[in-house]
Amino acid sequence: MDRCHVLSYVNGLALVRDGPYNSFDRDVISWIYYGNYSSLRKILLWNPSINKCIKVPRPLGIISDLDLGLGFDASKNDYKLVLLMYPPIQIQTDNQGGLVLGLVQIYTLSTNSWVTKPDVHPPSRCLVGSQVFFNGTIHWMAFGKSVVVDGSVSIINNDRLYIVRFEVVDEVFSDLELPIRVVDVPTEDSFLTVMEGCLAMFCGNPSEHDIWVMKDYGNSSSWMKCYTFSLKYSKPLYLKGNGEFLYAKDGLGIKSYDVKKNQVRDLARPYCKTSNYMIYYTYVESLVLSSAPVRVTEN
Repeated sequence: MDRCHVLSYVNGLALVRDGPYNSFDRDVISWIYYGNYSSLRKILLWNPSINKCIKVPRPLGIISDLDLGLGFDASKNDYKLVLLMYPPIQIQTDNQGGLVLGLVQIYTLSTNSWVTKPDVHPPSRCLVGSQVFFNGTIHWMAFGKSVVVDGSVSIINNDRLYIVRFEVVDEVFSDLELPIRVVDVPTEDSFLTVMEGCLAMFCGNPSEHDIWVMKDYGNSSSWMKCYTFSLKYSKPLYLKGNGEFLYAKDGLGIKSYDVKKNQVRDLARPYCKTSNYMIYYTYVESLVLSSAPVRVTEN
């Protein structure tokens, strides 16, 4: 696992895609058109507490692109993966809407198998940024809200940013609106997170940065801009629940900024290019996978 990309981290379990960040789509194309199953990058579940990793079985059917999400089903005490599958036909995103529906599959850790959900369709293929699991729900930012009408997909508000969420227990998708003042922010420096027990969003702007918090979960009118600060960084990494903002700066390594105390401190010296730093996650020890029979690596 010396070359991998962590997609999410929930209750001690990490969702990992084997291989470089941008390699997965090329491998899927090789899988579809050339039948080269061995080239398809593995989907892994990894518990760093016990240094154990399992390989998730290959999804069902033929796909050309996909998105993955990890969540925990508290009603069954089980972990689930949601796979958003898109067919090998480009989904239109113009004013005429699309004609092709994607598919959704659910993987459960307890059964180690996938199930196709024919009545559940993924949102538009415009998910951006990292995912966040909060309140039993997986959240992504997305462009181009999709509506299914008579079996076809129509895309509305194509340039407007919003939140897609997947409720893990009920296995349904829904949307959340963002504050009107952030729907057009640059997405490369913005991400969802959890802060002070609430769903939150960090908005990176050229001059100053904002932190918005949804005080009443599910109520889009409850978004509040709680913090604004100016800080030069090369790459934002993570916003912890206590208001500690982690960022990378060229030549200076990883730093921490306390948005409440207005204090900066050094965390780690540079050991690679800033562009190689990935999103950080809060680490929680767990015994998940301790009884799993399948092992991929112990290294």
